[in-house]
Amino acid sequence: MSSLLLFSFVLGYFTLLLGVAMYTARNATNESFFIGNRNSNWMLVAFGMIGTTSALEKKVIKRAPCSSSFQEPLVLQPGCFS
Repeated sequence: MSSLLLFSFVLGYFTLLLGVAMYTARNATNESFFIGNRNSNWMLVAFGMIGTTSALEKKVIKRAPCSSSFQEPLVLQPGCFS
């Protein structure tokens, strides 16, 4: 695949993403962003919270002691994961 074709796919994707974001944010306010106008499905909110918690746990649990110092457990060093 040529680099020009790849670049055009990436540019098209971001253009489409920006277009959808601008279309859906036409009548958005702070209230609609933060609390969804109190009209969100509870299952959607629950799965979003579970997914976020799961993603955060993977970053914290998968840290490996690459150095001999355990004083900074939340520092993620490149090359520590397999």
